Amino acid sequence: MDISSVSTYNYLPGRLITINGLSEILNLKYFGTSNYVKFGRKAGRFIIDNKVGIDFYHQQMNADLSGQQTNHTFWLAQPYYNPDLIFKTPTINANIAANISVGRQFYNGRTKNALWIEPSFSFRYILNAVSSLYLNYILNQSPTMLKGIYDTPLFTSYRTIESGIGNFETRTTHQAYLWYDYA
Repeated sequence: MDISSVSTYNYLPGRLITINGLSEILNLKYFGTSNYVKFGRKAGRFIIDNKVGIDFYHQQMNADLSGQQTNHTFWLAQPYYNPDLIFKTPTINANIAANISVGRQFYNGRTKNALWIEPSFSFRYILNAVSSLYLNYILNQSPTMLKGIYDTPLFTSYRTIESGIGNFETRTTHQAYLWYDYA
């Protein structure tokens, strides 16, 4: 059994003078915690691992651009379950897993619930003492955090203004790898 808990807090105050002489004060606060319990069982050539946890992120951004103030608050609570099935022989190592999570997002009074299922697969075949063949696939779904959501124009340098999309969004990536290893 493996138990883990990691928490982080950051406070980043800042002041920026823009190209046209405006003054922007930006205060960013971030708190994040990731907690899980992992347990497993071996049955012959199979290993069954289970990971149950919850991630929580809270972000706050306060901006003052020459007297005009904006405040943004974002949080994400994400409980998850990750079953993992591993098969091992002297020449084969195969792994099938899925991260199943339910997320509740909050941004400035709006909320969204989401279900994310992220399967993964890996396979390794040892051809001989010096070479192996690998095949991996991963689907990753990442919810947009405050930096991508905030919908107020802010200076990110003395002459560049950026604004987020103002909506909840999930970024999905597919990764597939096939390679041959010769040592």
